[in-house]
Amino acid sequence: VRHFAYSLQAQTRPNRKIYCIDNGLRNAVSFRFSEDEGKFAENLVFVELLRSGATPFYWKKKKEVDFVVKGPDNLLTAINVSYTDAIHEREKEGLREFAGEYGEMVKELVILTKDFDQTDDDINLIPLWKWLLGKR
Repeated sequence: VRHFAYSLQAQTRPNRKIYCIDNGLRNAVSFRFSEDEGKFAENLVFVELLRSGATPFYWKKKKEVDFVVKGPDNLLTAINVSYTDAIHEREKEGLREFAGEYGEMVKELVILTKDFDQTDDDINLIPLWKWLLGKR
């Protein structure tokens, strides 16, 4: 996944995030010493974004956003995946930093969660299963 920026030069910078197109294959060939539900969930979101026809990017300044997707209206959706029992403040901070950078171009800020379903100021917390079913 390439870095999100409107500059083509910034998009092609060497730092990219790598995802596997098949979680089963990822699990079969990886050396896992513990369950890593967070990485599995993030990879699942990547695969679903591709399946839906989106071109996912990631974004990083001081904080990071896992996925940035540009909609047909050219507005941006920023998504962080936090598949844990508690939402860490860094997940929100990354989305807010992104929104501060792109302002009116941001349509939605989302954290995909294990089971939180609420709105926290300007950020929608959506359970991953619900997002996958399209009940956004």
